[in-house]
Amino acid sequence: MAELIKIYLRVIAYRLYGAAQYKMDFLVGMLGLLVQQLIILILLFTIFSGIDSLGGLTLNQVLFMIGLGQLVRGLDIAYNDYIWVEAFGGFSEGSLYQYLTRPMPIYLQILMNRVNTESVGPIAIGIALLAVSIHRLNVEFNVNDFLVLAYFIFTGAVILFSLKLIVASLSLWWGRSGELMQVIHEFVEFTRYPVSIYGWILQSVLLVFIPFGLVSFIPTLYWIESVPIPLFSVPAESRKLAILAYVTSISIIYFLLGSYVWRKGLQSTANTGT
Repeated sequence: MAELIKIYLRVIAYRLYGAAQYKMDFLVGMLGLLVQQLIILILLFTIFSGIDSLGGLTLNQVLFMIGLGQLVRGLDIAYNDYIWVEAFGGFSEGSLYQYLTRPMPIYLQILMNRVNTESVGPIAIGIALLAVSIHRLNVEFNVNDFLVLAYFIFTGAVILFSLKLIVASLSLWWGRSGELMQVIHEFVEFTRYPVSIYGWILQSVLLVFIPFGLVSFIPTLYWIESVPIPLFSVPAESRKLAILAYVTSISIIYFLLGSYVWRKGLQSTANTGT
């Protein structure tokens, strides 16, 4: 395992060096995502110019939620972006057989194929929003709170990774599953606002079946005790523990499910190509 990590880090360093040689592509891509995030923030400030809270959350609390979500999604874009290529037909065109000829885990090879430098924008905005909102929240953040925040960043990354893995695995049977991945990814847009503003059907989708709501919204409620947890009734004294258990269990379930579907797909695939 240590040797695989060493190889991965070395390859990633070369990828970053190569990306740095194309400065214009890097700047255009980063600025494109940066502008997209700024538009979202402008829309949010416009909404809050006429209201005091949204779904029970104040502006600073929503900024905290968005910042956490942006940071996690930015990290996911950085290291796990190439799976889109495989989902849109890469496996069916023969890339799987290239991976099979190398004595390394296949998904690790996929991760090595690209480091998306465009993720710098979302990561930077996520960190900035977290820093500003934490300063303005009526919550005293201590060392334990920052450790919990780091844990939520990790579980959020696991959830995004697992969902991509599940959908990408379907391309091992179907030849391509990128379109389905794109449809599922669109549900991320709903998590730019508190999940509590939606009806119970959409809440169920975002919190259980396509659990993007556990990337940022539910973790935000760990510190915002005035907003009830959607779909669940939890005693106030065990609220924080329940949120930790909820996020942990869903991330583990989806990771195990993704790993299982991926292994079954590799065993059953009948892709063609050279």
